[in-house]
Amino acid sequence: MGTVVTFAMLFGAIALFAVNRLSKPLRQGIGVAVLLLGLWNVLWYGLRHLGEFWGHAALASGIAMLFAATLILIEAGMLRLATPPRTIRLIIIAALLASLLLYGITIIQIGLGYEIIG
Repeated sequence: MGTVVTFAMLFGAIALFAVNRLSKPLRQGIGVAVLLLGLWNVLWYGLRHLGEFWGHAALASGIAMLFAATLILIEAGMLRLATPPRTIRLIIIAALLASLLLYGITIIQIGLGYEIIG
């Protein structure tokens, strides 16, 4: 499931960077997928593994995904909320990219046969 969540973060980051280059239906689909996987990360994995490193990582990345999904859905016209200030947008993107980096590097290390602690 970590790979699926990682790809959701990747597509979420792409949707945030390419706001006007992706079609509205595609942005909406990405926003809904990021929202659902962010909820899974927070409610299913994160809260069930609070005492572990990956539980904390799932909680933090899930929250970043929820904020990113909200921003994507606002920009895609599915949510009628005020667009947040640029500073908030940059914080959301930074949190999503940090989570993507953590998950992506770990998946690559697992693929190369490194032993992952946590």
